Order: sequence, then C-alpha cells, then structure tokens
Amino acid sequence: MFSTAKKILCFIAVLMALSASAQPKVDTTAGLTSLYTQRYPKKVLGKMHQYEKRLTGKTEKTLTRLSKWENKIRAILKKADPQAEARLFSNEQMTFSSLLAQLKSGEAALSGYRSQYNAYLDTLTTSLQYLKETTQDGIANTAIEKASQEISQLKGSIVQAGYTAQFIKERKVLLIKETGKYVKQKLLTKISKEDYYYGEALANYKELFSDRTKTEALAKQALGEIPAFREFMKKNSMLASLFRMPGSDASGNSSASLAGLQTRASVQGLIQQRIAAGGPNAAGQLQQNLAEAQTKLSELKDKLLKDGVIGSGGEAEMPGFKPNGQKSRTLWQRLEYGFDIQFAKTNGYLPSTTDIAASIGYRLNDKSVIGAGLSYKLGLGSIEHIRLSSEGVGFRSYFDWKIKGSIYATGGYEMNYRSAFKSIAELKDAAWQYSALIGISRQYKVSKKLKGEVKVLYDFMAERHVPLSQPMILRVGYNF
Repeated sequence: MFSTAKKILCFIAVLMALSASAQPKVDTTAGLTSLYTQRYPKKVLGKMHQYEKRLTGKTEKTLTRLSKWENKIRAILKKADPQAEARLFSNEQMTFSSLLAQLKSGEAALSGYRSQYNAYLDTLTTSLQYLKETTQDGIANTAIEKASQEISQLKGSIVQAGYTAQFIKERKVLLIKETGKYVKQKLLTKISKEDYYYGEALANYKELFSDRTKTEALAKQALGEIPAFREFMKKNSMLASLFRMPGSDASGNSSASLAGLQTRASVQGLIQQRIAAGGPNAAGQLQQNLAEAQTKLSELKDKLLKDGVIGSGGEAEMPGFKPNGQKSRTLWQRLEYGFDIQFAKTNGYLPSTTDIAASIGYRLNDKSVIGAGLSYKLGLGSIEHIRLSSEGVGFRSYFDWKIKGSIYATGGYEMNYRSAFKSIAELKDAAWQYSALIGISRQYKVSKKLKGEVKVLYDFMAERHVPLSQPMILRVGYNF
C-alpha cells in the first residue's frame, strides 16, 4: 500500500514539474520581445484610437447643441437687454460656438489647463517608452512607434475634453446669472442637462479605456517581472516626476538628506506648545473657532450650490431631474442580446415544434428597451418518430418597460410563417400570420453579465390564425 501511494505522489510531482516547465517564463527583455512587443502595442493602439474618437465626437456634438441654445439666448438678449448681450457675446468672451471652432481648427488655447492624473495612461506611456528603447525587432518597433504617436494625440484630446468640461460649467453659470430673468427656465435646463451628461460620458469613456484586455494584463505581468522595467518605471513615470524627492536628479536618484524636514510628530509638538502658551482655555477656544469655521464653510458651500456656481447639473440646478443613465453610454453599451425558446403542443396540422429566437434590443433609458428579432420553428416530430424539420420562420419586434424591480411589462408585434419549407426560396410568396402580444416578464440574475427571463404573453390575434393557435404563450430565455 505504501509503495502504491509513493508511486502516485511521484506521478503527481512529475505532472506538476511538466506543467510548470510548460508555462512561458518572461524574465528577460528578449523573452518579452518575442511574446508581447507586437501584440501589445497593436491592442493598445486600437483602444487609444477608439477613446480619442469617442472624446472628439462627444465634444463636438455637445458644443454643437450648446451653441444652438446659446444662439437662441443671444437673440432674446438683443431685444430684452442689449448691454447683457454685449457682455456675454463680445469679441473678448469665449462662447460655445467660438470654442467649437477653435477645437476643430486646433487653435484652442489650452495651456492653462492641467488634466487629472491617469494611472493607467501613465503605465501605458512608460511601458511603451521602455519597449521603444529596448526592442530590436523592426516590425515590433513600427507598432510601438505608431502607439507612441497615438498616445501624444490622445493626451491632447483628453486635455481638450477636460478643458471643455470646465468651460461648459463656467459658461453655464454665467448664462444663468445674466439671463435668468429674460430666458425661459426650460432653455437653461437644457444647458445644465447637457453639462451633466457630458461629464458622465467622459467618466464612462475613461473607465472603458482603462479596462485592461487579456493581452495587456499578460504584458503588464511580464514587464513587472523584469527588474530593469521596474527601475525604469520609478525614474520615468509621470507619478515619479510629480513626487520626486528633493535633491534627486533627473534619473530619480536622491542624493539629498532628509535631515531638517519637519515630521508629523514635530508639527504636532509645535501645535501643543502654542496651545499651552495660550492659557488653560486655549484648547477649548481653538475647538470653538474650528467649529464656527466649519459652519461658515458649510453655509458658503450651500450658497454656491444654490447659485449653481459649483453645481454639476444635479438637483440644485434642476429640481426633479432624474438622469437617464443610458445617455452617457456608448451605442454598444446600450445594446443587449437575447435568445429564447417556446414549445408548442402537437395538433392535427403540425408536429410538435420548438420556436428558437434571437433578438437584439436597444435601451432607450434605464427602464425601457425596444428591439427586434428572428425566430425559427423547428419541428421535432413525435415520441414514436422523432424527425427534425423546418416548420416556419418569424420576425419579431418588442418593447419592455420596467414596472418595479425585476418585473417588466412587455408587448410586441410579430409576423410568422407557419408552414414547412425546405429552402429559403419558398418563403418568397409566403402567407404570413400576424400576432399582437402583451404580457409581463420577470428577469433574474444568472451571472454578472447574464440575465434569465421568463415571459407570459397573450396573443390578441390568435383567433385569426389558420390553424388556430394558443393565445397564451410562455417563453424562457436569456439576455446579455
């Protein structure tokens, strides 16, 4: 028995050794070059191009809409208050229209704006810079060079989008203050909503861009195992340049001593000494002053929010506003795909069948989805004689509206061909039957991206079908 167990343990050890040796180890720049220097730059190049396209497109669409509404405000002010119109639209004043024109021509003065730090973009930039300096493969160098050039363009687009978001908020506040008594609130609300959705869209695009693909994750892991890259990252990343120690040189090496710098303990000790010198009531007086300062600060913040100075397009500016979470999402994010099955009983005309359908839906908002689909009626035969056959096809349209929680009201209009056929050509002169459906559905979560769905529908046109069909329909399916 002991001998058998020993053999089994030896066999497992051999399998583990073979498995470990089969994994590609990347501990040198040469190994990294052969595995990732071509795929990695191509992957990130596509992502950067898509991100830049989204930023540019969204910025132009937003400024175009805002320019339209801004011009309406200007027309109103020309009649109601020419002086206010001159203040808001003089040559010295930047408007939505002029900013749009400058961005399109590349003449926008963005030097005073500093974009927020992006850890993902920093790592991406530094890793490409490292590969560019260490890779000897000509094909890989071409891909890395293209990706590096795209990064420069992307950074410019990110700065443009950030500057535009900041300008929209400032311009919006100015328009509201100057034109509130002349312009209808509905027009000003449109500008506030556009400001809100633009900010949400930028955040969504950034999140999509920062989501690493499998290739990127492998490349980052491989690079992280190279000591030379870790050292390169410490010296050349944007974060390293922002937080370089005093006295360090351009390479990041610190030759300065930290002696003389104040520590937290020394600062706290100094504060205690000053408080003690103020007498026995100094600590209480300090706390009281801090509490009063906090109250004043809160009052000032509330006032600024009420006036719209630091508002973000939310409740303070638009009472009753309920954001549509889908408006800031991309087209592909608003699409959902599904499939379902529906069984029919055997009758005198058709064998037992199964309707298999695939659909694609578009989310209008957080509560409603509209979509279309195709169905195929598969004949199963009977228990005595199972036979697969094509018994019909159909076209579907549907609309789902959330009632509460996971319960939806659903309806649709369908065209079905309920006759057996052997080729697509036979459908050319088909006699279609029509269905008008309404019912309810319940969705339940299967996984992070997959949702199950059960639909109960009633067909108001079932009595017109030849042969007659069941008015009550049960469908089970999945959406993702």
